[in-house]
Amino acid sequence: QPGQAQPGFGAPGQPGGPGAPGQQQYGAPGQQQYGAPGQYGGQPGYGGAPQQYGGQPGYGQPQAYGQPGYGGQPAVRGDLAEWSQRAIGGLIDYGAPLGGVLVLNFVFAFVGSTILSLLGTLLWLAAIAFVIWNSYQGGVTGQTIGRKYAKVKLIKEETGQPVGGGMGVLRYICHALEVGVGWFAPLFTPKKQTFADMILGTLVVRADDQQH
Repeated sequence: QPGQAQPGFGAPGQPGGPGAPGQQQYGAPGQQQYGAPGQYGGQPGYGGAPQQYGGQPGYGQPQAYGQPGYGGQPAVRGDLAEWSQRAIGGLIDYGAPLGGVLVLNFVFAFVGSTILSLLGTLLWLAAIAFVIWNSYQGGVTGQTIGRKYAKVKLIKEETGQPVGGGMGVLRYICHALEVGVGWFAPLFTPKKQTFADMILGTLVVRADDQQH
C-alpha cells in the first residue's frame, strides 16, 4: 500500500535487516575482524605481542666467549699453571736426576776407570728408577716432588681428578718422545698444554687455586 513500509531487505526486524536476531555485521561486536587477537597477524608473538628474533631463552642471548654454552665450547679454566711453574717442576723431577747422572758419567768416562764406569751405569739405573717412581706417584696424587715445590697439580681434564699411576708413567714417556719441542707448547696452546697433555687429555693447574 502507498505509504506503508514494505518488508524488504534491510528492513528492521527482517532477515538481513539491521538488528535482526543472530545477524552480525562486519565490524559488529562479537565479530572477529582481520588482525584481531587469534586471527592471522594477531597471534601473540606473530605481529601481536612483541617478541624479537633471538629473544627466546638460550638462543641469541649475549654470552662472552669462553662461557659455557657459547658455540658448545666449554669454559676455559682460570687456574691453569704457568709455563714457568711447569718448567721449575720439570727441572726438579727430570732435569736434576738425569742431568746430574749425565754429567757424572762424562767425568767418569774422562777418568777412564772401570769402577767409575760401573758406578755410572748404576747411577743411570737409579735415576731411571727414580723418574718412573716419581711419575707414578705424580699420577696417583697429582703431584711429583717437583710439582709440589712448584705448587702445581696434574689432573684429568674431564674429571678434574688425578690421572692414576699408569697414566702418569705413560705421560712421562710421551714427554720423552716430544724431544723437548712439546715442552714449549704451553706457551701458545689455549689450555697451556704440552703435546702429551693434548693426547692424553690432561691439564696442569695451580695446586693452591682449584677454582674453575
